[in-house]
Amino acid sequence: MTQTNTEAPYGYLMSSFTGEQYADGEQIYFSISRDGLHFSPLNQQKPVLTSQLGTEGVRDPFLFQTQSGDYVLLATDLRMYGHTKPGAWTQAEVAGSDKLIVWYSKDLVTWSSQRAITLGPNFGCVWAPEAIYDREYQDYRLFWSSTDTTESLEKLRIYTAHTKDFMHFTKAAVYLGDAAYDVIDLDVVAADAGYYRFWKLNQRGQVVMDHVTTLDSATDQPVVSAYLAKMYHVEGPQAYRLPDGRWVLLLDQVNNDVRAYVPVITDELPSGQFTQPPADTYQLPVHPRHGSVLPIDQAAYQRLMDRWG
Repeated sequence: MTQTNTEAPYGYLMSSFTGEQYADGEQIYFSISRDGLHFSPLNQQKPVLTSQLGTEGVRDPFLFQTQSGDYVLLATDLRMYGHTKPGAWTQAEVAGSDKLIVWYSKDLVTWSSQRAITLGPNFGCVWAPEAIYDREYQDYRLFWSSTDTTESLEKLRIYTAHTKDFMHFTKAAVYLGDAAYDVIDLDVVAADAGYYRFWKLNQRGQVVMDHVTTLDSATDQPVVSAYLAKMYHVEGPQAYRLPDGRWVLLLDQVNNDVRAYVPVITDELPSGQFTQPPADTYQLPVHPRHGSVLPIDQAAYQRLMDRWG
């Protein structure tokens, strides 16, 4: 969920993890870019933050800048490295990663100790947390994917809660559900006097999108995308705007042969017309998985380069 800004960003900071196939793959990695298309890894391709709580692994990191200029990093508490037995992922959905992991920073280089926050007593998992400033409520909206363990048939749905400080949250409520599919990995960007939303229909392995006027809109305007309709085995959508006004949508490809980001670009989000750029026109870090991209100013860019460049 990328915040809109009246000024073009000086650069971009990507947070990601690299995957459960690596011993240190489920930790926080940073990569940096000037143009939003060519990213270079920071800290010599080593994690910049490691989890010491819960499962001692973190996935799906999301970087967010508050209205006051501070930074928050949200992540899923989950470490699947070494869990190769059949049913391991099903077990994780219903009885694992039940807390939100949060770090705080004022400058992107000095981070607080992590916190593990319980969002509700009956969540079997708390996956893919993201946040956005809610103009209508003048606070922040948190979204994540969870199962409710009190249900006889656990389904993954998108939940939401409000917060002003990312330490205290209102009671969780279902935000998006689907009768036929589990829904996960919501991403929201503010644009065109409303919000564009992207999420995954889990069993179909596809990402869909729509437009709403407010985050509480009862009706939506589905955006038909021929490209997304043909794209399978993807999740973790992340949309952000380039300095020239185009939009990038990162898709985490998770089929058996390829596990990597696929960037697609559109001139206008309402069109749904995405195209994958030629391989020689972008550069992503090694093995990036489901993360986020944060626009940054020149001072933040320089701090990051001084610390980890």
